[in-house]
Amino acid sequence: MTENDFAKKIVRMTARLRLFALKMMGDDIYVDDVLQNVFLKTWQHIMSGENIFNLEAFVMRTVRNECLDWKKNFHAKHVIATDDLSKSDRAESSTEKNIQEKDMVQILNEYMMELSENQRCAIVLKDYMGYETKEIAVIMGMSEEAVRQLLSRGRKELRTKFTSQN
Repeated sequence: MTENDFAKKIVRMTARLRLFALKMMGDDIYVDDVLQNVFLKTWQHIMSGENIFNLEAFVMRTVRNECLDWKKNFHAKHVIATDDLSKSDRAESSTEKNIQEKDMVQILNEYMMELSENQRCAIVLKDYMGYETKEIAVIMGMSEEAVRQLLSRGRKELRTKFTSQN
């Protein structure tokens, strides 16, 4: 694979990768850094002669792993708190309806971040990004049945938290 072929394939996937990384990380401050690391690692694998059968699944798995690693980083934990402050400042200038909608979305995002990494990953890939269960199984490296269980349990946990809050 040439560098131009690689660039063309990656450019087509960038929007999906950005959305996936954003949903996995919970904020958008370091998404570009994560994606840059993923692109570099993927190119290094290709240049080392490693045969990648499904580039999209490989890159999605790498994004997932990089997001999980990045979240464990000390700096990522502190940036979330400052981002929440700026979101609340913007909400004060909105109408009451917009505030309530933003609060509901923020609450749902907070509940999403409380799910296990595997549940959150499966829900984001299925419900936000529209991947099929079979594709998610390849990306996550598990069976389709395990993915269905993660989806079911994650959705149930979200539903329980959301309904008990209201």
